[in-house]
Amino acid sequence: MGENDSSGASGGTLNLTLDRLTLEAAAELYGLQVVETQVMVGGEPVKGQGLRYTGMEQSAPVGVAFIRMNQEDGVRKHEVVLYRRATFSMPAESAQTMGESIEWKTPEISGSVMGMEGDGTTPWYETMVFPTQAAAIAYVECVFGILAEKLTAVVGQGAAGYAQVEVAV
Repeated sequence: MGENDSSGASGGTLNLTLDRLTLEAAAELYGLQVVETQVMVGGEPVKGQGLRYTGMEQSAPVGVAFIRMNQEDGVRKHEVVLYRRATFSMPAESAQTMGESIEWKTPEISGSVMGMEGDGTTPWYETMVFPTQAAAIAYVECVFGILAEKLTAVVGQGAAGYAQVEVAV
């Protein structure tokens, strides 16, 4: 007879496919800085922005929440899925040479979710269901504070409906 203690939460891995990941959001997630550059094209200066990776960057733990829309018995509901602390690794890069048409790629990021910490009284994962999207967003803002409103990383439309990913540091 084997023993199993499943009472403690161990965290896990969170994989997200995004519509886009802005330079500013990537900089926040991976501990980078957005850098400015300039090149000359036809005698005219053209400015650009980017990120430079040295391998010495430290990703800080961030809070992650997304809202997925569900429908039950003809009634739409907005479910908040919230992880209080996750650390993300650099996304895998993929691209394809343009052929007859453009094949767009969506970034995928993977994070390690921290499980139970301390005495275990603060939830590390939670879900809450609301009748409106506005109420669901308000809940995320209550949990993560005013930073959630300012650091929206991604807004997109997925197969399950509207999703918003918040990054709070």
